Amino acid sequence: MKKVIIACAAVLALGLTSCGDTNYCYEITSKYTIGGVELSSTSYVWTTKNEIKAYEQQAKETAKRLGASEDVINISSHITTFSQEECSKQNK
Repeated sequence: MKKVIIACAAVLALGLTSCGDTNYCYEITSKYTIGGVELSSTSYVWTTKNEIKAYEQQAKETAKRLGASEDVINISSHITTFSQEECSKQNK
């Protein structure tokens, strides 16, 4: 009986970790054109898959405030292999 309970707990733990709530270092790249000049910026964020869309939207809003039209803004993100400490150092 004890083994069954341990097995159930392990399966539950694995199920919860795959819900997008695990933190990773994401690289967010913004590319857009303002006045004929192509601009690009990259930032690194320690966050979850569930929250990355909010960071992408924030980058898009920043580009729009700088004068880029929405149709020329390209925001992309992907997971890096950086640890949390390395991730925070990348923005300096």
